[in-house]
Amino acid sequence: MDMQKKLKETLGKIEAKGYVLREEWLEGSGGGCEIRGKKFFFSDQSLPLPDRLRQALDFWDEISKPH
Repeated sequence: MDMQKKLKETLGKIEAKGYVLREEWLEGSGGGCEIRGKKFFFSDQSLPLPDRLRQALDFWDEISKPH
């Protein structure tokens, strides 16, 4: 599976967990947060595709762990 497709799939899984997806130019940051009770995942568009994929995969791993 190519990276762009894998990123789209991973972002879809994050969204299915109740996160609002935002693709923003964040100059090296990004990730998940909660603002006024609403969950967000920010995908940093300033990063190269492999780094954006890693960011999304790492966040998915974090939120899909059993508590």
